[in-house]
Amino acid sequence: MSHTASKSQRCCELFSINNRNLVNNWKVHSSVKKVYDDQSKTFVYCLKGKSPIPLMKWPKDKTNVPSTRPVLVFQMCAPPGASILIDIGVAVRSATRRRVTLSSNLKKRRVTELSVAVPLTVAQDSTWCHLLVDVDAAVSLAWKKERLKSIDSIDVGGAFSVRRIFAVSKDMIHNSEGIWMVNYDELPKQMSISRAIPQTYISITCSDEAPAGTEEEGCRRTDSDRTAPSSSRLHFDRNRLAEDGAVKPSTKLKPPKVSQPKVILVISSNGSVQL
Repeated sequence: MSHTASKSQRCCELFSINNRNLVNNWKVHSSVKKVYDDQSKTFVYCLKGKSPIPLMKWPKDKTNVPSTRPVLVFQMCAPPGASILIDIGVAVRSATRRRVTLSSNLKKRRVTELSVAVPLTVAQDSTWCHLLVDVDAAVSLAWKKERLKSIDSIDVGGAFSVRRIFAVSKDMIHNSEGIWMVNYDELPKQMSISRAIPQTYISITCSDEAPAGTEEEGCRRTDSDRTAPSSSRLHFDRNRLAEDGAVKPSTKLKPPKVSQPKVILVISSNGSVQL
């Protein structure tokens, strides 16, 4: 397999403001505007929904092929007080359809036979954010006997800006000193955000570590963001890069396999959120 072919199979762009063909695959509400973002030096879509109702829907029609890559990446920027809704429709191995919903308006997670909804905490300080969603992990942890087959739809709503949305395989993310990041060095240059721009990584992914002293319901602040070994679980991990964007190199790690996890929700003192 050539290096180019390998890249095309490991990453799939779903939305880019500068790609007309990708934009045409989305059903976009008339209130969504294309604006120039001075911070990232590019055009973005600005959503100004007063409530978290879908303003962008993918795909526009059923001719689009579902994505089989398990990790979604959203490059987004939220102002203070913004509401955020991300609704992901998936197909699972049992030939049924499920939904994974992330919402800033939720206080507690909710799991039903066909859907899982979890609170989403994103920096609302107009800082650009890379939101990594391991959809395969979300499915296997919400429904222990299920595995992801494909990502069939994405609905986005609220009040924030979105620059790019794409899907990658799990070997395209790595853990750098506890921060799950995208291997942007292996992607086309235009897909990354300049390291001169302050930015945050928030990940929803598999981990074999979690803070000690957790609670089943609600949120509990811990005194430290140190982690202790525990059973595998789905967690939110929020980390801010230095303003110069410097990150020490690390070995690429593949998220561990999930084995009968326990799902919890914790917020640590540095803003990390764990599910």
